[in-house]
Amino acid sequence: MANYIPYDYNQNVMVVISYQDQLQAGTFEHALHYLVTKMG
Repeated sequence: MANYIPYDYNQNVMVVISYQDQLQAGTFEHALHYLVTKMG
């Protein structure tokens, strides 16, 4: 099993923007994020 570092969408340390704010409802990215989080 691979050892991955948990990702936090609310982190603002290295990235100025928040990825959680960039996911707009009704887009492919939002649907993909929703499906991946529900699977895990």
